[in-house]
Amino acid sequence: MKKAYIKDIEIFLPKTVLTNDELVKSDNNWNAEKILDKVGIQSRHIASAEESSYTLAFNACKALLKRHPEYSQQIDYVLYSTLNQEHFMLSSAALLHKELGIKSQCGVLDFRLPCTGYLQLLSIAKALIESEAGSNILVVTADTYSKRIPDSDIRTKSIFGDAASATIVSDNGFAEILHCMHGTDGEGALLHTLRTKCVPSFKPNIIPDNVWEVEVNPHYFYMIGSEIFNFATEYIPKDYYKFLESNMISESEISHYIFHQANKYMLTYIRKRLKIDENKFYVDMHDVGNTSTSSIPIALFRLRQKGECAGLTLLCSFGGGYTWAYCMISMND
Repeated sequence: MKKAYIKDIEIFLPKTVLTNDELVKSDNNWNAEKILDKVGIQSRHIASAEESSYTLAFNACKALLKRHPEYSQQIDYVLYSTLNQEHFMLSSAALLHKELGIKSQCGVLDFRLPCTGYLQLLSIAKALIESEAGSNILVVTADTYSKRIPDSDIRTKSIFGDAASATIVSDNGFAEILHCMHGTDGEGALLHTLRTKCVPSFKPNIIPDNVWEVEVNPHYFYMIGSEIFNFATEYIPKDYYKFLESNMISESEISHYIFHQANKYMLTYIRKRLKIDENKFYVDMHDVGNTSTSSIPIALFRLRQKGECAGLTLLCSFGGGYTWAYCMISMND
């Protein structure tokens, strides 16, 4: 059976940068230094009016193909994850395929996945490689949450940044994809949609008495941060030990930990709860923010640029749904 590897990664960040100092100008109740201290983010890249998730995704893929133009005739599938499709009737993966000039003998799939999207797509790409359904899979992530967060919601706006990534998963590369595990608790989706009135078709008798509601604009993204925190700090530690045990991996064998770059406070809490060595725990979001499903590939890209890609690396993501995922890779350069 073939083995699956991460062969190449490229990222794209919009040119516009929004600093904490600029963010708090509209509200005297917020302080730039406090945002940095709490969430570990000093600035984030924001898509312009002319940019969309698709254009960010295209630019990440274009940069990848500029370095390796031969990929365009080697890619067997395009797997694209975004919560912001270009059009509800069109496949954004098909648009990418056309504009990138990829060979016609290629499958394309769109996925609506939150922060766990990258690891879920890695596991699908791994299955395609191992089953010999393809030899080179293009995994793309992109989101532009800034377009969905109201300017008045500084609490949420301070956390998220816009970005895209493009990854080639192949039968050879710098990081073998060893083990994957996924989890879902659909109650998270139910609570969020009810409390923000996003699904009015729900019958009233299924709404708990203690549910509070948030007045929303249907075009905006709203996050109930306290519940995401409670979910992550409950489920991630439980499955962390299950994942290691089921794959017979000792914590001492792990060289790097890359968790979804949610925010400094949450990551610090989880790291301490799991008693992970701070020197092994990679955090690098101060200038990009929480980039949703692109956060792990951005971290991998930057870690590789630093020349630190060696040994077992545990990847972990968590987000809306609720969903979570673990993936172990073995990096060799």
